Amino acid sequence: MKKLLLFASLLLVSSVFSDVAFSQNNVGIGTTTPDNSAILDISSLNRGVLIPRMATAAMLGVPSPSNGLIIYNTDSLCYCYWNTSAWVSLCNGVGGSGSQGATGATGVNGATGADGATGATGADGATGATGADGATGVDGATGATGDVGPTGPAGGPVGPTGADGATGATGADGATGAVGATGPSGADGATGAVGATGPSGADGATGSAGATGATGATGPSGAANVQSVALLSQSQLTVGDPGGTSIVYTQIPDLTYTFTVPAGETWNVFAHAFGTTLNLGPNFTDCSSQWAIFVNGTATSNLQRITLMDGSSQLVANYEGWGVSYTGQFTAGTYTIDARGAWAGDGDGTCQVYLGGASGSFQSALNLLITQ
Repeated sequence: MKKLLLFASLLLVSSVFSDVAFSQNNVGIGTTTPDNSAILDISSLNRGVLIPRMATAAMLGVPSPSNGLIIYNTDSLCYCYWNTSAWVSLCNGVGGSGSQGATGATGVNGATGADGATGATGADGATGATGADGATGVDGATGATGDVGPTGPAGGPVGPTGADGATGATGADGATGAVGATGPSGADGATGAVGATGPSGADGATGSAGATGATGATGPSGAANVQSVALLSQSQLTVGDPGGTSIVYTQIPDLTYTFTVPAGETWNVFAHAFGTTLNLGPNFTDCSSQWAIFVNGTATSNLQRITLMDGSSQLVANYEGWGVSYTGQFTAGTYTIDARGAWAGDGDGTCQVYLGGASGSFQSALNLLITQ
């Protein structure tokens, strides 16, 4: 059937080719030697065959189409051909229904056979022409039912409902005839347009509460996580001119503290060191001392210098108090904080000073406040 339809479509458009060859029994377009097995042989390397194109409405309006008439449907983008009473689409690659078997001769009158199952009604389509009623055969045995043709492709144009056949004469009472085979289903009609969206339904009931989630990790402690450190030194440490021009610091005994900050934490540290320094002479000229707080062996930016006046000739005290502070922020690691002092010069280079503490009430201290 497909070959016949293709042949018909090629005949319709054969005039578009300029090179036409005629032999005794066939025609060639685009070739001077048409194949002997073809009535029409079209050859081209860069052109095709274009048959009439139309929408579904125009296709259904074709008057009195002949069997095998073929068109291209621009709505379904498929080739369609007329098969007796309906347009059939070629998109699904399925053949049309087989022809109806010949009507057998009318059997001897008998009991009326049970009605056969009613076939599904096809969707409305263009009304086909009504065929003429066949002549009533002579009463006799009922002929065998013809084979049912294959079902036509789905989704193609819907053919019209066939006309009712003429009612046969009532046979004589006899055995009940066999139930007739079910007729083939009509082709599916085109899908209707989507309806408007209906209103939203009422809200459903509230679902049950979900399970309680796992407890999160404990956060860091608040301000209560504070550490206080107090160090005291009463060591008698004497330093004098080390020579040269540099200030040489000496670590004060017992005023050293080491701590470790864990990974992922940051600590704030406030350090304050203070004490008393003495001018030890021997000549009691004016003398100076200098003080600083060290972190991991490096002096911080805050320091203090103390001048110790000559207590003998100028009648002033030969000792003075000193104090120095430092604030820092520390991430993960190990740190050592200590207090240090240094001889810082005098008039004749012979002055000595006490660092740290001395006997009695002279002493030095280092206080630390650590917040974690």
